[in-house]
Amino acid sequence: KGGDYPLYIATDSEKIFQEAKSFGAPVLMTSSKHKSGTERVAEVAEKMDSFDWVINLQGDEPEMPPHYIQILASSIQKNPSWESATLAAPFESAEEVNDPSKVKVVLDKQNRALYFSRSPIPYPRRRYSSYLRHIGIYAFRREFLLKLVRFPRGPLEEAEQLEQLRVLENGFTMGVRLVASVPPGIDTEEDFRAFEKRMEAKNKG
Repeated sequence: KGGDYPLYIATDSEKIFQEAKSFGAPVLMTSSKHKSGTERVAEVAEKMDSFDWVINLQGDEPEMPPHYIQILASSIQKNPSWESATLAAPFESAEEVNDPSKVKVVLDKQNRALYFSRSPIPYPRRRYSSYLRHIGIYAFRREFLLKLVRFPRGPLEEAEQLEQLRVLENGFTMGVRLVASVPPGIDTEEDFRAFEKRMEAKNKG
């Protein structure tokens, strides 16, 4: 549900395109050359100049609570110094912190991202329990997004394979809004199988 905001599916997959059309979803075919969802959303944003900001909800977050989307939209509107924004929540276990598929983020005192990593950050030289897990949804000011994708992938983005690092590597701001918990995303085959089971149970109910 997009609330008061227009919602589009952007894909380079003919299968996804046709499936979306079959149930009447607004869907746009994009280039197959994009290396990230950010680049794909920028292609769409460039064609639509009537919006001041856009939200990128990626396909590996199919169970994102609608109110999280509203929280992120509100955050980018209320913080004019943020060129982009995202969400994070506390980790639920130490085991998750050590999982490289669960991305960690550290913040400054104004809730702006200092760094994202697949490794535990900060390093726990002494006991540290306030790890934050990044949630894969982004808000961008439209003009900033179009500028961002013109920068090449930097060494940190390449090393971590995290597209949001392009913002930080080039000296821009990504604000982070904290929420209570992380919705179940799909980062591994195991995550996908668990998602399928939840959907099967939901459809039966």
